[in-house]
Amino acid sequence: MERRDLIYEMKKAVNGAAFISMTTLSKYLGRGKAYTKEVVADLDKIDNKYFIPDVVGQLMDMKSRGH
Repeated sequence: MERRDLIYEMKKAVNGAAFISMTTLSKYLGRGKAYTKEVVADLDKIDNKYFIPDVVGQLMDMKSRGH
């Protein structure tokens, strides 16, 4: 899946918003909180939500590292 496609799909999951909470991200990914915490560990947050393009970038980096 390409970066722009993943951003689009993730934004659909949050009704077009630009930010996603860790709980919603966990549900979207179908993974537990521990994995989600690892994804967002180095990302900035606003009101406990993360900018979707940053999250997608982190996921793509983790994928390329074989994580």
